[in-house]
Amino acid sequence: MISSFIILGLVIFILYKSYKSKKALKELEKFLDYKVKYKDLSESYLNIPKNYRFILEKFNNLLVENNSLINENKRQEISYRELLANLSHDLRTPLTSIIGYLSLIKPEDENSKEYLDIVINRSSYIKEIIEKFYEYSIISNYDIKEVNKINLVDFIVSIVFDYYDLIKSKNESIDIEKNIEFYEIVTSKELLSVAVHNIMDNMVKYSLGENKILIKDIGSSIRIEFINKTSLEDGDYSYLFEKMRVIDTSRQSSTGLGLSIVNAAMDKLEYNCSIEVKSKKFIIQFEIKK
Repeated sequence: MISSFIILGLVIFILYKSYKSKKALKELEKFLDYKVKYKDLSESYLNIPKNYRFILEKFNNLLVENNSLINENKRQEISYRELLANLSHDLRTPLTSIIGYLSLIKPEDENSKEYLDIVINRSSYIKEIIEKFYEYSIISNYDIKEVNKINLVDFIVSIVFDYYDLIKSKNESIDIEKNIEFYEIVTSKELLSVAVHNIMDNMVKYSLGENKILIKDIGSSIRIEFINKTSLEDGDYSYLFEKMRVIDTSRQSSTGLGLSIVNAAMDKLEYNCSIEVKSKKFIIQFEIKK
């Protein structure tokens, strides 16, 4: 009989300890979730049993260390981008002068002329890479301090018209279709201009024709689509927004930076953008929520 009471007492004790442990673990789990979610680095351990507090102390130390590493990484990234911008800026001017001087040389024989053309073309390509790196580093570090009210429709159309002669020189045309004439937004005019110009640069460089710009009010947002004919297979090509990503690595005219600049600008503006190929049409689109 006594042994039965002892066994019963032990069972009750074990159940009680189990209940207390589960309750403590739940408190611990809630506490850790809170600290991670709100990046709380304080050492307040209310409602946490003493035997679990050493875990929290270790966890808190890890949070502090992780936070320091994140901040240091951000500082290094900013320093890297500033260095890149400064180097790009310093290289642009002398390279422009070199190309200018090379253009003044008038070789007498065809071989010399051919070699000179190669040097000028390669130098121009390097200059383009440097300019794109400079633009990318500036946009990546850009803080929006000034916003403007603009008519989005007129803004897009005016930039597209800047490329009319270039597109015409390729014996191509460009159509603009829109179901609205006016939509006012408050945005960084500079960032949006950089993004749209780089999209148009991409169209001029790689389009196979049938160029079209769509400006559509789709209810919840305004969608802008830049469409051109392509030889690519259908699919999602949003990976081209990644830095230095190109489809054909043998194509030396491509820096892979233009669309990265678009993506960096759109991220700052908080606009959704994507790239896809559908029915042999290369489509870059972005949406501005109302």
